[in-house]
Amino acid sequence: MNETHSFASQVKFAVFTFYTILNFVFVPMGLVVLFREKKFGIMGIALIPIILIHFMFRYTGCAPKHYLYLIPFVSLISVYAMRWIYERVKGKPVLKYGIVSIVVLFLCLGIRIDFPDSPWRNVPDSDAKLGPYVQFCRENYTKYHVTIGVGAGQLIPTLDEYMLLSGNLFYPFYIHEYKTVKEGKRIAVKKWFDEKKDYNLLACSWEDIFYFPNLLLEEGYEFRELPCENFTYELLKGDRRVTLYTREIPKGDIQGMVQAIDEVNEYSKGEDLYIVSALENQDYLLNKLSVSGKVRKQMDRLYKVN
Repeated sequence: MNETHSFASQVKFAVFTFYTILNFVFVPMGLVVLFREKKFGIMGIALIPIILIHFMFRYTGCAPKHYLYLIPFVSLISVYAMRWIYERVKGKPVLKYGIVSIVVLFLCLGIRIDFPDSPWRNVPDSDAKLGPYVQFCRENYTKYHVTIGVGAGQLIPTLDEYMLLSGNLFYPFYIHEYKTVKEGKRIAVKKWFDEKKDYNLLACSWEDIFYFPNLLLEEGYEFRELPCENFTYELLKGDRRVTLYTREIPKGDIQGMVQAIDEVNEYSKGEDLYIVSALENQDYLLNKLSVSGKVRKQMDRLYKVN
C-alpha cells in the first residue's frame, strides 16, 4: 500500500481525530516550553517515536488506532503545556474559568454540518445523526445547515473508524448506539434470509464481503472460492448454498453499480440476486436505483435486483 498510496488521502483525517483540536494546541506549546527550558533529552524521547510512527504510517495510517502507541509521548509533551497554562492562570480566576469553559464546551458542545458532497450523511437516519444530541439551533440559510447543540458532534469517518470532531465526551454513547443499530440491521437481514435455501449475493465493496456473510460463517457455513469465476465464492452448509459475487464500486459511482449489477445478473443465470449494503453511501445509491426500478428494497440495507 505504501507504493500505491491507496490510503494517503485518509491519513490527514486519522491524524486529526487522534490528536484532536486540544493537542494541536498543547503539543506545539509543550515543545516551545521544553525548548525554552532546555530539556532536550525529554524532547528527543518524545519526538523520535512520534516522527518514526508518522513516517511509517505516512501513506497507510488511515485510522486513529494506528497512532495509539504515541499516547504516552504526546501526553509527555502536552503536560508541559498544561503546566505552563496552570502557572499563568494561577491567581487569575477570570482567565482560569475562561479556559475551563473552553475545554468543557469542546467536550460537550456538538456542532454538526451537512456537506453537499456527502448527501447520504445528511438524511435523518444517517450514522452522522446518531448519538445523544439535544439541538439548540439550526441555520437554514446556507447549504451546510449548521446545527449547534449538546451531544455527539460532527462525524469524521476514517477508513476503519468513526470519530467525532466535537462533543467527544459523548463518543462512547455515540459509538455504542452506532454499533447497536448496525448490528440490529444485520441480524434482521439474516432472519429474512433464514427462510431461503439458496440465493445469490452481490457485494459492492470490501466491507460488504464480510458484513453479512460473517453471520453465515458463525453459523457453520463453509467458505470456498469458485475456481472458474473471478472474485466469486460459495458458502455451503448441508444442502444450503449461497453464492457471493464481489465487485469494488467507487464511492458515489452509480453507473459503476448499475454496470456491476448487470454483469453479475448475467452470471447468476436468472436466479434471485440480492445486495446487502454495509456502507451508507452505497445504500444511498441503492435507494436511488430502487426509485428507478433497477432494484427493489426488501428492508433496510437489503435489496433485490429486478
